[in-house]
Formats: sequence, C-alpha cells, structure tokens
Amino acid sequence: MKSQDTRSIMSNKTVALILGGGRGSRLYPLTKSRCKPAVSVGGKYRLIDIPISNCINSGIGMIYVLTQFLSAGLNRHITRTYRFDTFGSRFVEILAAEQSPTNYDYAQGTADAVRQSIRYLEGLDADYVFILSGDQLFRVDLTKILEQHIEKNADVTLSCLRMPDSDASKSGIIRVGGDKRIIDFHEKPEDPDIIKKFRLPQAHSDGKDILGSMGLYIFNKHVLLDVLKNSEQHDFGKGIFPQIISTHRIYAYEFEGYWEDIGTISSYFNTSMQLAGENPPFSFYDAAMPIYTHQRSLTPPKIFDSRIDKAIICEGSIIHSSHIQRSIVGIRTYVHSGCAIDEAVIMGNDTQQTAAGGPIENYGIQRGVTIKRAIIDKNVVIGKGSRIIGCPDEDVFVKNDDHSPFHIINGIVIIPRGTRLPDNSVIIADQYNHAGSLK
Repeated sequence: MKSQDTRSIMSNKTVALILGGGRGSRLYPLTKSRCKPAVSVGGKYRLIDIPISNCINSGIGMIYVLTQFLSAGLNRHITRTYRFDTFGSRFVEILAAEQSPTNYDYAQGTADAVRQSIRYLEGLDADYVFILSGDQLFRVDLTKILEQHIEKNADVTLSCLRMPDSDASKSGIIRVGGDKRIIDFHEKPEDPDIIKKFRLPQAHSDGKDILGSMGLYIFNKHVLLDVLKNSEQHDFGKGIFPQIISTHRIYAYEFEGYWEDIGTISSYFNTSMQLAGENPPFSFYDAAMPIYTHQRSLTPPKIFDSRIDKAIICEGSIIHSSHIQRSIVGIRTYVHSGCAIDEAVIMGNDTQQTAAGGPIENYGIQRGVTIKRAIIDKNVVIGKGSRIIGCPDEDVFVKNDDHSPFHIINGIVIIPRGTRLPDNSVIIADQYNHAGSLK
C-alpha cells in the first residue's frame, strides 16, 4: 500500500481511543489528586501528551480520550492545548465516564471502558479504531501498524515488543506463527512453565525472548463493535483476546523502539532520571515527531551563580547560587541560594510568584535545602535548611495517610502536592526499616 493512501485512511477513516486509566494506585501519591495521564513528565509535559502527539503526528484526525477518575485537571489540559481549525474536521474530545440507562458504574477494565463509548463509535464514519494507553512513554508512527494490518487482512493487530522473562508477569504475552498471526495470548503470567512456553524459537543475545503486548491495538471498527456487544468480558488482555484468537484474524506488529509503561513510582522516577541524562532513550527533541503540550508563554529560566549538570530546567524557573545535577526542574520552580539537588524530580508550580528586587519568601525551595533521590510534587514549599534524602534500597517503604507531608516508596521520598514543610525538616529514607518504622 502506498504511504499516501495510508495517510488518507488515517486522516479520514481512522479514530483513536486513548484510555485515561483507572485509579492509578501504584503511582500514589502522585495520583492522590489527579489521574495517571495528567501526571507531569519531562518537566513541562503530561503523560497524556505522548499518545495524543503520536496520533497527531501519524495523521489521525479523530481522537477521543476516555476518562473517569480525578479527571478535572486532565480535561482542562486537553481543552486548553488541543484546539484545531474551526473549519476542519480534526478533534480531540473527552469522553468522561457517565451513568446511562444500562450502566451505573465506572468502567471495570479496558474493554469495558471502550464498551461504554460504543454509541459514539457507531456514529463515526470510520473503518479502523486504534486503542492506546494514556500512561506510556514511546514514539511510534501508527501508519506502519495500519499498513501491516491492511496487508494481513487482519481483524485485530496488537503492537508488541521483545522483553526478558522477568518482565512477562507485567504484561500480556504473545505467541505467534510464522506469518505473525497470534496463536496464543496470556495476561501477566506468574507460572514459569507458561512463560517458557511463550519464548521465541530462537534465543536473542540480549535475553529478550518474549513478545509482550504494549497495550496498543488496532481493530476493524465493525469487529470491535461486534466483539464488545457479544462479550461480557471487562478487559482486552484478560478476557477478550484469549476468547477471540480462534475466531478472528489477530496479528502481532513488532515495535522496535523505546517503550516504557509509567505505572509505578519506581518506573516514573527511573525514567525521569534517564530523560535528564545526556543520551536519553526517549528524546523530546525530535523535530520530525514532536511532543505537543500546553503553550504557557512563560519567561525563560534565569540562573545565577549556580552549577548545573545533566538537568532539565523548565520555563519560568529561577535558580540562585545552587548545585543541581541529574534532575528535572519543572515550570515556575524557584530555588533559593545554597541548595544542593541531586537525582530529583521537582514538578514546579501552577502559578508564578514575583517579588521586586529579591528572593521570594514562602515559595519554592527555600535557602540551604538538600534534596536527593526524591520527587517533589507541584506547589510544594520546602522550608529553609531542610534535608530530604532518599536511599538506593528499593525495599524501603513508608506508606503514610493522605494527610502526611511525605511518603517513601522504593527508597524514593515523595512530597505530595501542596505540602508546606517547616524549616529544618529532616526526612532520610535509610533511617527507616523495611516495615516503615524508624530504626
């Protein structure tokens, strides 16, 4: 198929559904007041910007974002960011979970979330439906997946990638025949014998011998509607795919680029540290396939008498006489003098405060603060002389209640959104044992 033909189909006959995710409990406390796709990534972006940008860059003009939990901030971001020509047909619209005469509850899984949107799909002049996750970091040209889907005369195509055995329990795993047709699917297996059964015939030197699902699918629209109407399964991986493998033509598309599921505090933190590095596996600096976000028209960052290395410093930030390395400093962050910040994600602030001629009191990171291996959520004030220090022991957990000023997960200290730590606060992760009690 010619590329221009595929582009025409993408633009005129293809719709994308982006799943806004469930409660996001594994990303708590970052999801205490927001849904997963609304979480900040890379300093100035939100996770939802990744799949929407992939769709826009691939030419898809009809995009729905399916939301349900704590979605007000996400809805506001999408509404402000993705505005198309008034006289064009492209759109990014939000489909929020809602009660109907036949539904009185939130979606119970990925398939159930799409099922609740059937009436919108039925009214669209589209032949193909992409389903994407709203909390993954990757860059992909979706036209290549559509090309293979059409060439194989497939009913469904699952995008997948090679992974080691150790990651098999985190994903749906796939077994394919010689023509890439899927002959078996198992969701997040724990049994080593099942995992062994799914290994590729030829071992690879990198140890990635399993095909794992990325949670990115393309359906023929009529097939998707028929499957959802005639099945009571709530989830694609756990229920739908094992059920229809023998009755439908389901193929695998092997993706070879970078992909990361931002589903846990550990994955979020480690991915952020990679983004701050010199040669990150995922780059926001790809002009051919840019990642879009809200244009805030903020001032450039201002830096005085500071040492900064391997760090992302975002717009509106002001840094005084401090040392920052291996960190992401988000929008409108104010760092007072004498601070040492290492391996940290600082999300910044929703509003900019100013003071004529001098430092801003009671705003941002105050004087003499030390931060290491920590995530500082938005609108946090850290008092003078405070020490917030995580540890490399990933088994250290301190799970506090919703009103606590800190949590420790995988040795990473998290300061929740809107917290105001008093002067000289001390939070040191390795002072706690694995049960969360002080040593």
